[in-house]
Amino acid sequence: MTQVHRHVIESGILARVRWPMHTGQFEGINNRIKVMTRMACGYRMSRTS
Repeated sequence: MTQVHRHVIESGILARVRWPMHTGQFEGINNRIKVMTRMACGYRMSRTS
């Protein structure tokens, strides 16, 4: 295994230990953000300049 491959694998493992969320949970959060963005399309800011 090359040093680059080892770094990629180790960084992924460390990221998993530091942030114990599954990718499905991240996908769900991203999907909610996209839905809210789509629903808010056309709204304007309430303050006027």
